[in-house]
Amino acid sequence: IRAESKLKHLERELRDREMSLAAADKWQERLQEGRLQVGTGVLSRGFEIPGVLAVVTPEEMFGGKQSRRGARRRAVASDHLPDMSPGDYVVHVHHGIGRYLGICEKETGDTKRDYLEIAYAGEAKLFVPVDQVELVQKYKGPEGYKPRLSRMGGSDWGRLKQRIKKRVQEMAEDLLTLYSQRSQAAGYAFSKDTVWQQEFEEQFPYEETPDQLRAIADVKADMERAYPMDRLICGDVGFGK
Repeated sequence: IRAESKLKHLERELRDREMSLAAADKWQERLQEGRLQVGTGVLSRGFEIPGVLAVVTPEEMFGGKQSRRGARRRAVASDHLPDMSPGDYVVHVHHGIGRYLGICEKETGDTKRDYLEIAYAGEAKLFVPVDQVELVQKYKGPEGYKPRLSRMGGSDWGRLKQRIKKRVQEMAEDLLTLYSQRSQAAGYAFSKDTVWQQEFEEQFPYEETPDQLRAIADVKADMERAYPMDRLICGDVGFGK
């Protein structure tokens, strides 16, 4: 046990399982032959001296640590990929478009980790650790469209990102130019509401919602300014646009 605070808990756990034990403040103290003994110390895993001594960690006895970690890793991946299912197309920041195959567990040395398995062109596969899940997102495109898988190690994905980056910059420049021109253009400033306008609105047979009243006020405020209005009102059919 690594911490003294957990020692009593382990003792209760063992006694609940009807195991006879002799507690010691430190595991280095003289051991009692034929008795189970607990103590504090730092071990990643146990060891055995045949016929003399066997030392095990709580995780090896109860299997709690590894299973909790695995469950936690899978939970983290699920939280970050709520709308991703095996077979979906995904985009990796560095490797491009692939097809998500699911979460798998792989062992490297003495360590087991969960990975996102992604297939690429040429039957290549990429295994992304779940703690790097932010590098992957679901591909979004026209419904039913199947994008071409990227080739790992190739330059196509890099060139595509550069082309998109250039087009986005051009679009941003065009928008800045457009809004600059609109801000300098002269428009017609309508007068504020007259008594006739107010009487006309009072004859409206329905009660406006707060959102409708706010939209009406915003549009009127825009129309009273001396430059072109730039506003779009969106809403479902039949909801009083």
